[in-house]
Amino acid sequence: WILAKLPGHVRVVGDDVTEKFVLLTNTHDGSSAVQVMFTPIRVVCQNTLNVGMAQGTRKQKLRHTAALGLRVRDVQEGLGIVNQRFQAFEEAAQALTKVQLDGQGWRAFCRSVGIIPADEQKKMSRRAQNIIDEVTRFFEYGKGNTLPGVKGTAWAAFNAVPEYVAHARTPRGGQSEVEARASSLLFGSGAILKQKAWDAAVSLISA
Repeated sequence: WILAKLPGHVRVVGDDVTEKFVLLTNTHDGSSAVQVMFTPIRVVCQNTLNVGMAQGTRKQKLRHTAALGLRVRDVQEGLGIVNQRFQAFEEAAQALTKVQLDGQGWRAFCRSVGIIPADEQKKMSRRAQNIIDEVTRFFEYGKGNTLPGVKGTAWAAFNAVPEYVAHARTPRGGQSEVEARASSLLFGSGAILKQKAWDAAVSLISA
């Protein structure tokens, strides 16, 4: 896989800027399509916010030719789709800064993501409570989340989850911790959790 920076950036609000990257993954023998993933990275905390803008749109596939190369037209079309997603992401992120969350709203968001069980009356383990406390701390005091126009918003709520995934959540797997964390962030359970957080945040825009 390779992470490539695209020109330009996404300005959400004030000094909260997100850079535009695209992640490409491929097999060594060309047996599968090249996958292109829309991958924003928030500058203030360098957190990867790789999410799909709609169900099933997290990755774009580019087919190999018989010579294991890629047709220029397909690459251009793929990058065009990625740029459209960045524009949609910018508009959605800006809309999230307009949605303020009180304590009840934050807990409802956490239930939607699965951080808090649907039945809050059910006794939680110490580990589960620690996760809730950690993500809440990132919501309130995470990097960039205290900026004017960000604090207490649905945008801050979403960003609490990528920061937790990147810096506090323990990755699993037989790899080294660095490899396991990268794999989780980009392709695995961490990426799934970030997608759930994005979907839950976006649902608040029209709520």
